[in-house]
Amino acid sequence: MTELGFDVPAGATDCHMHIFGDPAEFPPAAWRAYNPTPATLPTYNAEAARMGLSRVVFVQPSAYGTDNACMKAALRARPDTSRGIAVIDAATRDTELRELKKLGVRGVRLNLVSNGIPDIAAATAQLQETAARVKKLGWHIQIYAQSDLLAGKAAWLNDAQKAGLAVIPTIAISRAAWDALQRERRQHEVAERDGIAEA
Repeated sequence: MTELGFDVPAGATDCHMHIFGDPAEFPPAAWRAYNPTPATLPTYNAEAARMGLSRVVFVQPSAYGTDNACMKAALRARPDTSRGIAVIDAATRDTELRELKKLGVRGVRLNLVSNGIPDIAAATAQLQETAARVKKLGWHIQIYAQSDLLAGKAAWLNDAQKAGLAVIPTIAISRAAWDALQRERRQHEVAERDGIAEA
């Protein structure tokens, strides 16, 4: 039994963890929403062991922008027990994507809050550009967005998932916003079905 007071299943996984290394080795991005405090891999490993977590998904934090170096170092240190979620943009080279995949990255994070994209059209454009690059790698997209923006992308999310791309919202949203998102998706599905039936 762990210090948590219950037995943790074998292979239990921490599904979302940020690592912040020594700023001298891993400097944060010039533009960032916050100044990170060190949260090193050895510190995390000790805490994970205390809680009985044997696997982890390292997620690139917004404070590092698209410089995934710190996350890559964490993946190299735990090659058999970790996977990663990277942050990319149009300047990220295909060679970098291949390296990230080799290290264990299996998706990308689209942060529409900390480095905010304020309108639905801009967010949708970035989603589509990102999807075009990562689908061929078999990756998913993790979206961090405000609930009203997420609801506005219901039709696109529905189409993307039907096309075989996993899109995972990662922010807790209000019940009203969740209901609005589901209504929009249902309306889109009905319109699509009716269009097919008429054809």
